[in-house]
Amino acid sequence: MLKSEVNEQKSLVLTGSLPLASIIITCYNYEKFLARAIDSALQQTYPVKEVIVVDDGSTDNSRDIINSYGDRIVPVFQENGGMTSATNAGFFASQGEVIFFLDADDIFFPHKVETMVNYFLQVIPQTPDALIFHRVEMRTDEGISPSLYRPRNLRTVDGKKKKGPFAKLSDPVTAYRYLQKWGFFPFVSSSTSGISLTRSLADKIFPLPDNRVLSQDLPLVYASMLLGTVYGTSQVLGAYIIHGNNICLNRAWAGEKIVLLLANEKFLNDILQKMNKKRIVSFYESRRAQSYYRYNGSNKELFKLAGKIPARFFCLETILFSIQTYWYCLKRAVGINKRSRNTRRKLLAKTNETQTTQHPQQQASFSKDKS
Repeated sequence: MLKSEVNEQKSLVLTGSLPLASIIITCYNYEKFLARAIDSALQQTYPVKEVIVVDDGSTDNSRDIINSYGDRIVPVFQENGGMTSATNAGFFASQGEVIFFLDADDIFFPHKVETMVNYFLQVIPQTPDALIFHRVEMRTDEGISPSLYRPRNLRTVDGKKKKGPFAKLSDPVTAYRYLQKWGFFPFVSSSTSGISLTRSLADKIFPLPDNRVLSQDLPLVYASMLLGTVYGTSQVLGAYIIHGNNICLNRAWAGEKIVLLLANEKFLNDILQKMNKKRIVSFYESRRAQSYYRYNGSNKELFKLAGKIPARFFCLETILFSIQTYWYCLKRAVGINKRSRNTRRKLLAKTNETQTTQHPQQQASFSKDKS
């Protein structure tokens, strides 16, 4: 078990009735990591919890591992339906007032749930529909933390840096105003294993769009920004295990990422429609599309984007964005196209180098696909 490096805060969880915490673990062919993830959930210091483990049609020994825990966990077995399908199944099998998510290849530090419940007890009286995330430490399977990665500072939805250990980052009014201006959300949260939310908010979001897109963190966070209040803590309360085939590190601007973003575009527009608001989410006409067009070398589309953004919402920020975008077009036109630093690629390369050095004969069988 990896030791938490988090300093304990004074607990608000004392006596009396405590909220039930549901920890939902989703697994597909992750027999190598699964027991460690389950153990990290069961060994939480928070006393009132249930651990739900969803196996999404694994063909390895994952189901045998799940069955070996007996009644210490709530098992859910289903045919392979994809990550969001497994997450939906886990949520509807849960009963907790606070919902936690854990990928089968990640771990929670021992005081994670207790620490997060303390935060929820602070904010629920004012904002009962709340999502709170924490930072995760990236580690190799051997417990080595690549020096290339450092947890980012907390930032609000509109990019303002927060210096404290806990902060409010978004609310429905601010989030909708951001969509009006920029067309699509930034991702202000951590990965799935750092996300937790109240059941009252989750009831407004689930089921997640079940389309076999390889992500559940994006729709959870994006929907929470429209329907509730998002908070973050810079505390590191879990570990994201790097093993060579992690989805978010490998995706870059691959085709499946675009499919994922467009699926979330539809999901958010459907939510807006239910809120009697216009369907204004459009990835290809958003601030985020600048990075996509630059990556794919589409100068024509980049030039169009420079005009579309201020037309959507005319202000000093959008004008400056437009000027910057035109500048990128000019540099590309004259052949000045400095390659941007790819942190994901460097992180994976550094991890693979470490693994090859330590286990040269096992490298070929080291990673598996997520559903």
